[in-house]
Amino acid sequence: MKNKPELAINTTVSSLEFKMRLSFILFFAFIFSAVANSFSQTEITLELKNVRVIDVLDEIEVFTDYKFIYNTKIYDFEKFVTINVYEEKYRTYWTKFLKVK
Repeated sequence: MKNKPELAINTTVSSLEFKMRLSFILFFAFIFSAVANSFSQTEITLELKNVRVIDVLDEIEVFTDYKFIYNTKIYDFEKFVTINVYEEKYRTYWTKFLKVK
C-alpha cells in the first residue's frame, strides 16, 4: 500500500517535468520564429555600380543585422557587379544580387 502514493507522486512530477520541458521548447521556437520573421522583413536600398561582390556584402552588413561568412575559394568575390534595389525586402534583393553575372 505504501508504493501507491509514491507512484502517484512520481507520475505527477514526471508529468510536470514534461509540461515544463514542452513549454520551454515551444517558447524558444516562438522566439526564434519571431526573430527570423523580423530578419526577412528588412528593407534596403542599394545603388552600387561596378563594385566587387565583397563590397556589396559589406554594404548589406552596414544597413542590416546580417553578417556574412564566406570562403573565397568557392566563389569569386573579387568579381565586379552592379546592383540597384530600392526599399526591397531581403528575398527580393538577394535574388537580384544572385542573378547578377
